[in-house]
Amino acid sequence: MHLLRGVIQHYDWGTTSFIPELIGDTPTTKPCAELWFGTHPLAPSEVFIAQTWSPLADLTGELDVFGQGVVSPDASVTTGASVCRASPSRIFA
Repeated sequence: MHLLRGVIQHYDWGTTSFIPELIGDTPTTKPCAELWFGTHPLAPSEVFIAQTWSPLADLTGELDVFGQGVVSPDASVTTGASVCRASPSRIFA
């Protein structure tokens, strides 16, 4: 199992504290509205492998599915709809 780091999306309707506190960060001055996980080019997640953060796509390839399970080419990572490119999972503030 590897650590996965999502990307915060900043929109006016977000809050400055909910998502940062959810992931263990301190509140920010910018509103944090969504937390994306996946390989979307606008907000690619990172995975911690071999003591370094690397793009998730390096491990899984581009994930173009929604609602289906995905297994990486070497079968080391199995994911569900929460990791996808077309429609990243979001946590709404």
